Amino acid sequence: MFCEKCGASLEEGTLFCTSCGAKVGEAAPAAAPEAPAKKKGLKPNNKLIGLIAGGVAALAVIILLVSLIFGRSAKATAKQAVKATLKGDGKAIVNLLHKEMLEAYEDQLDMDKDDLIDQANDALEEELEELDDEIDDKWKVTYKVTKVKELSKKEVKELNESLEDNDIDLEVSKAAEVRLELTLKVDGEKEKDKIDISVIKVGGKWYLASPSAYSTVLYSIYSMYEEM
Repeated sequence: MFCEKCGASLEEGTLFCTSCGAKVGEAAPAAAPEAPAKKKGLKPNNKLIGLIAGGVAALAVIILLVSLIFGRSAKATAKQAVKATLKGDGKAIVNLLHKEMLEAYEDQLDMDKDDLIDQANDALEEELEELDDEIDDKWKVTYKVTKVKELSKKEVKELNESLEDNDIDLEVSKAAEVRLELTLKVDGEKEKDKIDISVIKVGGKWYLASPSAYSTVLYSIYSMYEEM
């Protein structure tokens, strides 16, 4: 016979194991139940993450391509004109004109692009200095687009005919009046005014219809200050 606990060989009739002391005939204690295996943490799905990252990147590329193909909007063009005026950036104003329109001004004024930029910079600097002298306080202008009114097909056709009559080789597909609300803040006081800036669309991109947009902005600031 053998000890059920340690397996030692025993003589018949032995009551206790001479090797381990266990009572002969007593079953070995049941093995303790195994603890349930711990659940493994969820592993990141690298394939899914890769697909999501790829989708985001693709979307970014699409947005960029749309921006490059269709260019700035009518709203953005008008807002850039106001921003350039307030910063005294004549170059930015000139760059908002279509090249054909720019060439027409160059021929009319007998200037090249650099001359036009210099003239715009000088005019803006002078006007902004006069504003500073007139207001004689720290002032700030904020602005937002409130409305975009597109011209009718008939009005666009008439505009193109006018351009042709002036020997400007430009085919306008759309035109609009962008209304902006300007707010002048001076020494805790506020005054609001609304202006319209004309823009044209050529080849999928919007441009200023005229460089005189900056004059519209400056006149509005003068008017608001006089109302304070």
